[in-house]
Amino acid sequence: MIFEDINYFNFSSEEGPFGVRLSGISYCDGSYFIRRSKSAYSVIEYVEEGRGTVIIDGKEYTASKGDVYILPAGSNHEYYSSADDPWVKKFFNIKGSLFLDLLRDYSLDNVVVIKNCDVKEKFDEIYEMCCKKDEYSDGFYDRIAVKMHELLIEIKRRVLASGRRDELLVIKQYIDNNHDRIVSNSELSALIFRSNDYLIKSFRHRFGKTPYEYQVDQKIISAKRLLQYTVLSVGEIARRLGYADQHYFSNLFKQKCGISPLQYRKRKN
Repeated sequence: MIFEDINYFNFSSEEGPFGVRLSGISYCDGSYFIRRSKSAYSVIEYVEEGRGTVIIDGKEYTASKGDVYILPAGSNHEYYSSADDPWVKKFFNIKGSLFLDLLRDYSLDNVVVIKNCDVKEKFDEIYEMCCKKDEYSDGFYDRIAVKMHELLIEIKRRVLASGRRDELLVIKQYIDNNHDRIVSNSELSALIFRSNDYLIKSFRHRFGKTPYEYQVDQKIISAKRLLQYTVLSVGEIARRLGYADQHYFSNLFKQKCGISPLQYRKRKN
């Protein structure tokens, strides 16, 4: 059985650029299903429990506990709860142009589900304001609009933070794709428009080693493979991995593996 605690508002878009049409909490079950064609209002929801499916303009997403999803006015969308892990979620249905303008200005107009977006406190604050039903007091919608603006700023901040985490995957993949040369930290940091210090600290925090240490480890793995499965000379292997000095490479290999490249080849063959 579906239960929803809903606050209804009488806002008309003619009254201003921002207003709330509905706010509430949905306690869903497997029968919960919403569909709108060219929706007259925007929807923003925070999932407190459970999981479900969101489809907008033909693209499907999963929204689970701790996620936020945003469905702009004018979109064709539908969303429904899982039956075995039903949603509990807070929502705001919003009218007026301001919300759409803010989505566009913060580059959130093409973002549907924001994963692990801990904005529950701000959602609760706006929800409590809506529950007071102070709709006809001066500045009610203006106050809600300010809080909604703050909410979108926080969501954008978390989207950017998620993107920064992904930057490090870009660095890791770049190293993997350039195994035939030595890639400097300056080159890597320039890829993501960050300082060397930021790059080194962030990469170490994420992967447990610096970019240089990761690069060397990958080269040693490649060297072992080439020593075991090819007849290439140690000098040629060194050159293929970006080391012009064979002796430097051999010393590095011995430092990492405890034996020289030739000793490693003999043991494996």
